[in-house]
Amino acid sequence: MASPDSDVGRDAVVAALRRSGLSNGDLVLVHSDASVVLRLLGTENWNEALDLTWQAFDAVLGSKGTLVVPTFNWDFCRGVPYDAA
Repeated sequence: MASPDSDVGRDAVVAALRRSGLSNGDLVLVHSDASVVLRLLGTENWNEALDLTWQAFDAVLGSKGTLVVPTFNWDFCRGVPYDAA
């Protein structure tokens, strides 16, 4: 497993993203389970995992790429309507 303070984990994610066909300037919609990165790093620190994920996508997509990440909470499970305000 990669150490959170090394580039090994980041490099592995970057390589996987490139193998999947992503490249500079692409538009990508991501909806995934970031716990995979937790296991790759061998950590339980969500901030480290999410930071590594962001760095990897940034390295692959570059400044002209677009990363779309849907965000939501679980209020809809309780019937609470979404309020964009």
